[in-house]
Amino acid sequence: MGSADAGQTSAILFTIVECCRRRGIDPFEYVRDVLDRIPSMTNHQIGELVPDAFRPRLTSLARRLIARSTIVSADRRAGGCPTP
Repeated sequence: MGSADAGQTSAILFTIVECCRRRGIDPFEYVRDVLDRIPSMTNHQIGELVPDAFRPRLTSLARRLIARSTIVSADRRAGGCPTP
């Protein structure tokens, strides 16, 4: 019952999920990010899609979001409007 390739496909997906979990990465966020980025990438950029490369990118994004929220909070305390 099912496809002959289903076992291999499942093994690949489970490997991706476990690899993300071991690195503290949400597997859903990782797969969503990869699927969003892959259409605009070349085959030479494949190294940017592995979970080990995902975490620094996520950390960089988190830093920008924290910096932006700090600016917005400071503006609110000062009574001003946040700048986009």
